[in-house]
Amino acid sequence: MNNSGEKLFSFFLNVIKETQKITDSEMEKYCSLLRNLVMSAKKLNDEDIDKINDGELNYQLQKPKKSSLSKSSQLNFDVESLVRELESCTSREEGEAILTARCNTKQKKDFHALLTHLNVAFKSNEKISMLIEKIIENTISYRLRSQAIQTYGEDKK
Repeated sequence: MNNSGEKLFSFFLNVIKETQKITDSEMEKYCSLLRNLVMSAKKLNDEDIDKINDGELNYQLQKPKKSSLSKSSQLNFDVESLVRELESCTSREEGEAILTARCNTKQKKDFHALLTHLNVAFKSNEKISMLIEKIIENTISYRLRSQAIQTYGEDKK
């Protein structure tokens, strides 16, 4: 293993060691950071990667600018973790219960954030009940239908 490979391996060992000391919330932030780093690195071509490895080119991470959103427009939950929670639901009703418990059902912004994260089109004038239906459809219902079809196919054999 070359010197940069050893440094990278050492870095990841230290990350693993430190993960035992941090909260789940902090872990989500680190995972998000690493995901963004990988996505950025995918955009580099082989020549640039070689230059970075040889020290001819520097790659800097910059902290994103603070959101210009007001305090009142901030979300009360982590979108990614809520989506993962919804995707693990075993029924539509369970998903609806989670949504109504974690989201502000008087305002659409929470549901708009979830639909945007899921890359689902929506209209800003849609009712909250329709937004909830779209979220359920794109996190739970499609999977339940697929499982039902697979089970039906296996029963036919």
